[in-house]
Amino acid sequence: MRKLTKFVAVSACFLVSQVFAQKVTVNVSQAAKEKSPHSVGTVTLQDTPHGLLIHPNLQGLAPGIHGMHIHEEGSCENYGMAALGHLDPKKTNRHRGPYDNSGHLGDLPVLIVGKDKKAALPTFAPGLTVNDVLGHALVIHANGDNYFDKPELNGGGGDRVACGVLPKTASGKAVPKKSTEPAMKPSVPAKPAAAKSAVVPSAPEPASVKPAPAASPAPAAAPMPSAPGSNSSSNQANTRTVVSAPSSRSSGSRGSKDNESLMHDVVLHLPKMAS
Repeated sequence: MRKLTKFVAVSACFLVSQVFAQKVTVNVSQAAKEKSPHSVGTVTLQDTPHGLLIHPNLQGLAPGIHGMHIHEEGSCENYGMAALGHLDPKKTNRHRGPYDNSGHLGDLPVLIVGKDKKAALPTFAPGLTVNDVLGHALVIHANGDNYFDKPELNGGGGDRVACGVLPKTASGKAVPKKSTEPAMKPSVPAKPAAAKSAVVPSAPEPASVKPAPAASPAPAAAPMPSAPGSNSSSNQANTRTVVSAPSSRSSGSRGSKDNESLMHDVVLHLPKMAS
């Protein structure tokens, strides 16, 4: 409920400000040589927080698009030529239309006339206020406006077909114009970044080394079994005799002779081992 009440209050304030906003109405007539030409209607210009709102109420004009501007002098004599050029207090000498601040201040949006020869469509000029146009002339041209100086100067508007002198005073209160530039925000010092602790790389863990398996001892030579009834000393002697016998590593006849002598010794010792 509070939000609705606030919305209604804001809307009412806006409507009241628009009703009592500063505005001016100009009588527009056909551009002619005589001082009392035929009237074609009125144009009302009204302040808003964002620029100048233009309400045309015209009739008897040729259907199509027409260039419309505020001219320097407040006179419409001599087919509107007494109004001189476009209002240009900054002396830019450039025609850039109503949406570019680098050109004439008096450049207005185009006027659109319907097939019924009437113009009632509101337009908007963001760079103007009522105070800017007081005492000057409003001129409507025969042709359109491309908001540039090429291929023809001043948008190619051509002849002046209608003109009206704006009064030097306006009714209502001036509306403060809102700036289109973004508001400056106080700079906030940036917070110092927290110091990052140095990361010390951890040493790699040593690879586990498995101990090499111990070499198994060579199996001892099994003692030769002794015959029953034999003493141990004779058996050991006999064993040493057999082990210490030379091995047959040589080749040829010498190797065969050694083998024969070894076998002969073994045969000789067998009876003793048996006893």
